Amino acid sequence: MSGVVSLPRQERRLHRRVPICELVQLAGEAPARAVDLSLGGIGLDSEHPPELGTLVRVRARFTDGQEIDTQGEVVRVEGSRVAIRFTALEQRTLLTLLAQIGRR
Repeated sequence: MSGVVSLPRQERRLHRRVPICELVQLAGEAPARAVDLSLGGIGLDSEHPPELGTLVRVRARFTDGQEIDTQGEVVRVEGSRVAIRFTALEQRTLLTLLAQIGRR
């Protein structure tokens, strides 16, 4: 026995995830609907999901007028559901994400 413990998926998350319903634009892709958000990434529902491993630019304008424009990588694709891990967060984007997560 190696002593490695496998935790359930929700226990392995580094960041709290909150449900949202916002339109998101991935550069070069059709708009998608965001379904959840965390400091680590964003979950989308897309009619045309990008391929696993694709580097994407994520742009979102939230209903309160705040915006994010950041880089990410597609880390999971299951049907129309897409998980994107943020790969570069500027301070302004981080503050916007904190505000959005704190409101929900």
